[in-house]
Amino acid sequence: MSIYRTIVGSIEHKKQVLMFVYGHGGTGKTFLWSMILSYFRSIGKVVLDVAASGIASLLLPSGTNAHSRFKIPIDLTNKKSCDIKKRTILGDLMCHTSLIVWDEAPMKCKEKPFGGLSVLLGGDLRQTLPVVPKSTRSETIALTLPKSYLWRLFQRWFGWIPDTDDPDNTSWVQIPDSLLIPPGPNVLQDLIQFVYGDSILINPTAKDLSERTIVCPTNEVPDKINNMILETITASGVVYNNTDSMQPNGKHTADPEGLYPTDYLNELIFPGIPPHVLHLKQGAPIMLLRNMNQKEGLCNGTRLIVSQLIPTIIEATIMTGTYIRRRVYIPRIKFIHMPSDLPFSFSRK
Repeated sequence: MSIYRTIVGSIEHKKQVLMFVYGHGGTGKTFLWSMILSYFRSIGKVVLDVAASGIASLLLPSGTNAHSRFKIPIDLTNKKSCDIKKRTILGDLMCHTSLIVWDEAPMKCKEKPFGGLSVLLGGDLRQTLPVVPKSTRSETIALTLPKSYLWRLFQRWFGWIPDTDDPDNTSWVQIPDSLLIPPGPNVLQDLIQFVYGDSILINPTAKDLSERTIVCPTNEVPDKINNMILETITASGVVYNNTDSMQPNGKHTADPEGLYPTDYLNELIFPGIPPHVLHLKQGAPIMLLRNMNQKEGLCNGTRLIVSQLIPTIIEATIMTGTYIRRRVYIPRIKFIHMPSDLPFSFSRK
């Protein structure tokens, strides 16, 4: 309630407040955001609620992705800025905004940060650090919020769930032996058997699949697990061959198709982009990799179960989030990647 009263008082007295609320899962951050948003909107105030990811934004009332709301470039560098122009709908919206609530956080005047707007950030400092390709540990840490020059301007509130049995020793968790898989030659197969059992992958349902997931430490491990799971599912499969193309960065590149043939492009693998050959089966769990229609629950990270495979469309049912059990249709999507270590832009549809 102290945070709530501080934010309400700041708006009523027209005083800027910059606040960061820290708390891990279960401490009530989402409940706090909803309570603050409901109050200000009930009195006619404009409050923007955003999150760093599409999945997190679905938990907020009328929430949206921060990149979409503030026009933040995906490939952000020191030379780029948010593309919010004057005398536009978004520009006018920012002028009438009283508060910004930013969950999972990694203007009007020039004298104050954020243009004088009150900003309420929230998140869990123990979650995954920013992903910076080919960076050192110190470079990655330097991009976190506590290392920002704005961090000293924020009030910090910390919430936690105490251990009532042993409040002085809450940092150690003893995992029961029944939940441990001993090392062995078939450890991945044992893991799949442990998580899904004998019948779930044979007769998959959205409810059973939504309650189970396997978290992997690297991008290579999911490919192995996905192939094993597809082999377990007895339904017939469909193979989708993607269309790959490239566009040279230079204007005078001679014979680009000869230098980079289609077979070479088909072998390229980039994070966040499906492989050239995509093998799917009815009843298989899948995850969306792009923000398609956030209002309908289709954003990066949405988990679905395949219900029908059509040559140009995948029919699936959402099995997590606020739009659970909704049937949706996933069309062909063009993924564009501009690697810094290759002299061309890569496109896969």
